[in-house]
Amino acid sequence: MKEYEDLGYMTKTNDHNNETAYHLPHHPVVKTESLTTKLRQLNTVTYGQAAAPFLAIRSLVQTAIDNEDRNPVACDVIKNDFYVDDLLSGAENENLAYDLFNGVLRCHIYLKYLTL
Repeated sequence: MKEYEDLGYMTKTNDHNNETAYHLPHHPVVKTESLTTKLRQLNTVTYGQAAAPFLAIRSLVQTAIDNEDRNPVACDVIKNDFYVDDLLSGAENENLAYDLFNGVLRCHIYLKYLTL
């Protein structure tokens, strides 16, 4: 647990009935044989694990679902135009490409660059 906290995979909090608690909001990790903590969650998608690509893509899809009512065009692109962690999409002109880029950003998916 200390290693996960040191790596930023989980966060220690003190807001759970005045007891120390760990909030891991990203992905549950179920360990039924554990006597103390049967359910844990991660802050990030942990690469190096067998299901990491699935988790990354599933996180994108859930983000699109959560924002669909506010930005349906960008969310459709998020759900259909990602290949692992690369967004491969297009638009009819430069202005529409910028609109799409900004729509994806408004869905809290931060892209490093835009190639026109």
